[in-house]
Amino acid sequence: MDDFTGVILDKLDELGIAGDTIVVWASDNGSDPTYRFPAIDPDPAGGQWHGFSGPWRGGLFTALEGSNRTPCLVRWPGKVPAGRVSNELVHQVDFFTTLIKAGGGAVPGDRQIDGMDMSGFLLGDAEESGRDVILCLQGNRLQAAKWHQWKVHLFTQDDFYSTWVPNNMPLLYNLEWDPREEHQVDFPHGWVIHPIAAAAGAFLRTLVTEPPVKPGTPDPYLPPGPGELLPQTHLQIGPIMQYITTLVRSHDELPDPAHGIEHQSG
Repeated sequence: MDDFTGVILDKLDELGIAGDTIVVWASDNGSDPTYRFPAIDPDPAGGQWHGFSGPWRGGLFTALEGSNRTPCLVRWPGKVPAGRVSNELVHQVDFFTTLIKAGGGAVPGDRQIDGMDMSGFLLGDAEESGRDVILCLQGNRLQAAKWHQWKVHLFTQDDFYSTWVPNNMPLLYNLEWDPREEHQVDFPHGWVIHPIAAAAGAFLRTLVTEPPVKPGTPDPYLPPGPGELLPQTHLQIGPIMQYITTLVRSHDELPDPAHGIEHQSG
């Protein structure tokens, strides 16, 4: 991996465009817990291997920090301060907005954009990223959410191969005290649920305003107009948000007045 990275950086120098090129080096997920077949029988290597997530627990395809936290380096000579290290929250979707603006482009204004512009943070003009919430989804299932150093799990899933299990009550962790998410602190810190629930609700409302584009949708894609949305509610088990709304395009039926969002109380 180091060698391939060097080949790319050397080529940028050779072409004389290193100063005009933003290089983002990052992983798409945490460590890989994949099992491998034994090379021989018996296999002295043990027949399996696991990636290492450092102080965090979990690997890819879970909502644990070992899956969500990934290394990320950004290089833009003369623009991004060299050697700067930060533990601020940045989501992968933020690069869409940030790189478009860094390249002088305009972010589309005719559709919902989830990414935040991190230009000020990456260029060193701001110490904080401006993002305080990360939502952890598996498919269309909101599995966990992080707000600052707090993490709420609506479902329990310890690794890639285990089945997710809904929690009767949300499990709350403080990642500064407990980076491995092993000791829940629900009481007396239940107040944390409220800002997390508000952030989750705001995101889910955007899915009602503009549904996710289904695989196979032809380009160019046009967002649906008024009267083209048909809400369909799918029950999820979890006390913060028990309903997730998906939508299909229809020219024959008007949207539900409640927009498919329901709130569970009590």
